[in-house]
Amino acid sequence: MPTSAPTTHRSWVVAQTSDATSPFALDRRAAFEFEAELAKEVYRHPQWLRRRSRCWLILVILLVDVEHCLSHLGFMPKHEKNDVELVRTWVLPPSATLGSSVRVKGILLELRARLPIASKKSLDIEQGELTLAMPASAKAEFHGAASVVATALEDIESMPVIPREIQDILSIKTSERHRWLKDGRLPSAGTRTVKLRGRARKITFHVFDPRVVEDLLNRGVVDEWREEDLAATAENRRRAAYKAKLTRSLKNAGKSSKTIERHPDDAATKLRGWEEFNVDGLLR
Repeated sequence: MPTSAPTTHRSWVVAQTSDATSPFALDRRAAFEFEAELAKEVYRHPQWLRRRSRCWLILVILLVDVEHCLSHLGFMPKHEKNDVELVRTWVLPPSATLGSSVRVKGILLELRARLPIASKKSLDIEQGELTLAMPASAKAEFHGAASVVATALEDIESMPVIPREIQDILSIKTSERHRWLKDGRLPSAGTRTVKLRGRARKITFHVFDPRVVEDLLNRGVVDEWREEDLAATAENRRRAAYKAKLTRSLKNAGKSSKTIERHPDDAATKLRGWEEFNVDGLLR
């Protein structure tokens, strides 16, 4: 059987490649070779399988044609592949990340903030490894960004720890951080003021020394602090209950003393004519 039958439907979709004036004119050599190989595979099988495979062949060819046409007309983005790419990687030490994914994300954002706007998205991180990737045509930008990243990584281990990072490192809650910061158990390394994007008001928050945070993590003092807080809470409740009980007892004692000090004839003196009746001495 001739192998050109399944490809006759393509005449209305794509013009000839030699027609330079047609908006659909493009190089179809690769598509023709693919369709020919696929047709050969279809016609090797028996007729009962060939009919079903022919339908699939027509569907595949239509999809390929539509994709090429849309890409040629600009409806689909063209992905330009650049085989040559400039890449440089850096591995973050554990002493810088402190085993926290939030800390890793914070380091990435800090490094991106130091790069030019056009180079920010070129820096990414995955599993603790920083990667700077740019096309080969941007050699100057690549070397400039690599220099900035390398300089920033020299003292990355001393970068202050922000609140959300210390909460993830020590596995603590926001209320615990505020309470321990207030009573001095969690020492602060100063404050930092930033302006969030899209907001007019600036915010100020405490930052922490990474070496102090690492020491707290290694000593496991968080569990001890929580036990101390539980004991202090129980003691405060006991004192509050005792104070409330003492207040109630004092009120009851005051009421009973007033009742005892009152004279038994006080109520009788309020009766009209009691004084005249008492002068007559009828009760003596």
